[in-house]
Amino acid sequence: MGGSLGLCVDYRHVVLVGGIFLVVGGLDIKKEKDQRKCLILNDVSVIMVFLITTINITISGFGFDVSSSPDTNLKKQI
Repeated sequence: MGGSLGLCVDYRHVVLVGGIFLVVGGLDIKKEKDQRKCLILNDVSVIMVFLITTINITISGFGFDVSSSPDTNLKKQI
């Protein structure tokens, strides 16, 4: 069950980063008041993409799989 919780959190982060990308795309960097907002949102989006990538690598590397829980394996052997 731990893997599915990690994936739900991961999907929420992806949607949030997509929203940030849309906001950054709508700002005009030629306007001085929008430049600082763009820099901050760009930094936040880079950090979030890094975290999403780290979460995905961790989930893939450790192979979280709900179907291979210890209880399920014991029932199959009996």
